[in-house]
Amino acid sequence: MLDGYVAHNLLPNLIANHPPLQLDGSYGISAGIAEMLLQSHAGELHLLPGVDLSLWPEGSFRGLRARGGFEVSARWQDRKLAVVDIVSTQGGPVEVRSEPLPARVVDDTGALLDAAKAPGGTLSFATDRTRRYRLEY
Repeated sequence: MLDGYVAHNLLPNLIANHPPLQLDGSYGISAGIAEMLLQSHAGELHLLPGVDLSLWPEGSFRGLRARGGFEVSARWQDRKLAVVDIVSTQGGPVEVRSEPLPARVVDDTGALLDAAKAPGGTLSFATDRTRRYRLEY
């Protein structure tokens, strides 16, 4: 459905082409795509929850904002996450859900962080305000 919508109902600037201007299509499609890439509810950041990696084996996104004061960018290739960058704008703990979980987490100085696997299948670690964290897979 998404491929058909993009091919037949959107202009190159992602504005819906139904006259008159259709805000539900123009804003709804971008909101829907953002939710496919990143969800931030229930106290966690869920990476690629709605992406069928058999159809989109590689891709990336940059600068999506998440609840809790986080800015998230990610890249995936060969049907799996490769790297995720998280900027913490407020500091505090972050809990990440992805498949698989990251192999390691480093901060912007390259220091390895102590990240704990939580019982619900997530990875959590502490963040400091304005620092960048890289999840490596």
